[in-house]
Amino acid sequence: MPTRRDRVSAEILRQLKSAILAGRLKSGDKLPSEKQLAQQFQSSRGSVREAIRTLEQAGLLVVRRGAGGGAIVADGDLRHVTDSLFTLIRLGSVSIHDLTEVRVILEPRIASLAAQRITAEELARIEAYVAKHAEAIAAGHLHATADLGFHRMLADVAKNPLLVLFAHSMADSMVQEVVARLEMDATTNRSNLASHQKICAALARRDHDEASRVMLEHVTEVQDRLGRLLPATKPGRD
Repeated sequence: MPTRRDRVSAEILRQLKSAILAGRLKSGDKLPSEKQLAQQFQSSRGSVREAIRTLEQAGLLVVRRGAGGGAIVADGDLRHVTDSLFTLIRLGSVSIHDLTEVRVILEPRIASLAAQRITAEELARIEAYVAKHAEAIAAGHLHATADLGFHRMLADVAKNPLLVLFAHSMADSMVQEVVARLEMDATTNRSNLASHQKICAALARRDHDEASRVMLEHVTEVQDRLGRLLPATKPGRD
């Protein structure tokens, strides 16, 4: 049964969260000290501290330690979402196979939207990135993260903040959990590059159907490759 402290902390949490989401507390605003909040809510500092800790874990507050520190309303940085996904992977609740399966679903749509919404400046930036990747591969410098960098750029061009969030979170998790564990050989890098070049060509023509089709082939190939290299992490997986 919840203790009085638990109930008080939950009420403090509810009121602070409501103030943040309603905009009464804005990004960058510094909350009163624990002592002042305890007086305001007629509670213990422990109850206040617990509420603040929960809001920090949810990404709504940033807590800075030391002199001049305190709890500050977050600026919308969604890094905590990536951290949560990384934790789920490490705990075994989400597998790399789950991650690549979601990529097969989302990334063709991202490529399609990118082809429809890309500007000339954005296209030039992506083409320069792919050209630099090609030069690196030709010189024997294999940068596995360049593949994921391309996917991040496409998500940005799609101009949907949720797709940006998902794509960047998935890319970060792939870097930490896949790139760190598997060596990307020259053949794999050249295959990835060829797919990126085809997608770039589709972007230049504003051909969203072709961009989606090539991306589907690309991420499906990645999924198949990882399926051969990494064992299934959940019972019942092939």
